Amino acid sequence: MACKLDVDLVVKQVIEREIKNISFIENNFANTTIKFNKKDIELIVKLNKQWGEKVITYNSPIDNDVPGNITIFISEKLYDKYIKAIDKKRNVENTEKIREELRKDAERAGVEYTDDYLFDNKSDKTQELFDKIMNTPSRVIDEKIKNCL
Repeated sequence: MACKLDVDLVVKQVIEREIKNISFIENNFANTTIKFNKKDIELIVKLNKQWGEKVITYNSPIDNDVPGNITIFISEKLYDKYIKAIDKKRNVENTEKIREELRKDAERAGVEYTDDYLFDNKSDKTQELFDKIMNTPSRVIDEKIKNCL
């Protein structure tokens, strides 16, 4: 299952890929470089729109000699959204990986592959016996076991 760290990593990778004129992001904070410009600010606005909320905040410097910085804040709502998306993607990937292994296994066994090829179809008699055992009170089963000993 995905967690907040997975979301943090994805957001960080997107920001570092899209916004070139920032330093290394650490603890949801990064300084801007001297080359940081209007285009970078537009990219921040674009990313925030894509996420549907203000995740990146640009803080401009008071003096031109000092670099500005960006801060990153991910809301619980956005964490939940992306955790679900990551989990869904991983589930699809894992399901496909498992299906491929089962296909190979079925091929080795000389059996046609279906999603449930490993499971025997129980006959009605088997199911009836199982139901009868499961519905028998435990004291009756205990008595039968004692009689066998």
